[in-house]
Amino acid sequence: MGRSTVFSYLLAIRAYQWLKNALVFAALVFSGEWTDRTAVLRTALLFVAFCLVASGTYLINDLLDLEADRAHPTKRHRPLAAGAVSVRNGRILASLLVTGGIALAAFTSPSACAFVLVYLVLTLAYSLYLKEVVLIDSLLLAGLYTIRVIAGAAVIAVRPSVWLLAFSMFIFFSLALVKRCTELQRMADQERLGARGRDYRVADAPYLSQMGIASGYAAILVVALYIDSTLAGTQYRAPALLWLVCPLLLYWVSRLWIKTGRREMSDDPIIYAMKDRTSWLIFIGLGVVWVMARLSPVAVDLWR
Repeated sequence: MGRSTVFSYLLAIRAYQWLKNALVFAALVFSGEWTDRTAVLRTALLFVAFCLVASGTYLINDLLDLEADRAHPTKRHRPLAAGAVSVRNGRILASLLVTGGIALAAFTSPSACAFVLVYLVLTLAYSLYLKEVVLIDSLLLAGLYTIRVIAGAAVIAVRPSVWLLAFSMFIFFSLALVKRCTELQRMADQERLGARGRDYRVADAPYLSQMGIASGYAAILVVALYIDSTLAGTQYRAPALLWLVCPLLLYWVSRLWIKTGRREMSDDPIIYAMKDRTSWLIFIGLGVVWVMARLSPVAVDLWR
């Protein structure tokens, strides 16, 4: 198998999207269970299981969307749409990936298997029908990200924080709408009224951007309310330092939407962020603030 063939298959299974499955580690990190080897191992196995199933569902989605993708300005370059990977091989690989992911999840724990199956069912529902329903598709995408967070908590027997779940839902709904707005902008540039197979119109873009910006800011408001909560006081030695998170997130969300408005956003905002130097600097800053607040040698109270 040549290098170009291997690369085509890696593109077909969206190996670059595996980074999104790192959300299963959120509960492990924020609960402080990272010192438990069993918890780390279970979370790592869950991560691999999600990667396998997610890649399988990406293939299934591409198989179902072959005609629409071939008519799309960028998606027509996908391996299946372009013919770099045959339909037959795509079907076989999708079956192997999904089966392997479910088997690994079942080996990890019953809860891991249950959440992977829920993820699979919802993803298939999205591919078969729900992606054609306006706004429901974006809400479901946000929900699929949040399911990863919940699954990561369940596999280590930790109750997920309502703050974390609320933040996840709002921020990922905002990112899902970035994706939709970007698609509609490209449809507008081609003088098309809407995207094939989607219940969106180019005229919807201004409303979607307003919803997305509001949702992104709502996620930051959740963080602000959490900082002043009793839970934050028990989890962090210096929770007041977490206020530094808010301006960093405000800048990142605002910049993301400005880039979208300028038509500088890629098809996937998360992949864009992973390639964006400014985003990385913000993520590093968020990490430094988190470590300082969590492991501060002295308690910090900004109000004294």
